[in-house]
Amino acid sequence: MQGYALVVARGGFKLKPVEPAGSDTHANGGRVRTLTAKATPLAYLADLAARSVGAVVADKTGIDGVFDFELRWANGDPEGDRADDTPTIFVALQETLGLRLQAQKIPVEVIVVDHLEHTPVEN
Repeated sequence: MQGYALVVARGGFKLKPVEPAGSDTHANGGRVRTLTAKATPLAYLADLAARSVGAVVADKTGIDGVFDFELRWANGDPEGDRADDTPTIFVALQETLGLRLQAQKIPVEVIVVDHLEHTPVEN
């Protein structure tokens, strides 16, 4: 399926791991999204990015551990006009965390129901 891989950007990953002491994340929605994360794995960030870009995002960073960070980006069409200088999620990931979303085909598990029968049950 066409999607994105979350990978380390050219300049390198910008965060240091923290002690895994209870993950805590807060995200707010609206025109400008903010994610405040404490002791959060990058797999969670990939899931959030998937919801923001409307496509599958796989964590392909190869980075283990948990991290504290804050990420702020403009929600909506990445090519659309923005009234302020809030970056898209693509730019925010690279500038803030040293990560990027790389377009590629992502293997996805799919369940196909080939046939379904309904047997009537007496009341």
